[in-house]
Amino acid sequence: MTNAQKKKVLSLCQQRYKRYLQQKKKAAQAASPAQQQGFDF
Repeated sequence: MTNAQKKKVLSLCQQRYKRYLQQKKKAAQAASPAQQQGFDF
């Protein structure tokens, strides 16, 4: 692989990772209120 190809792959990986982190955050935010309500008697 050339340096240009490596850079391309790295940037793609970073974008995917950022998206993955955002989805994780959203999932955590969506889950936490539900959990709190579930235990709120």
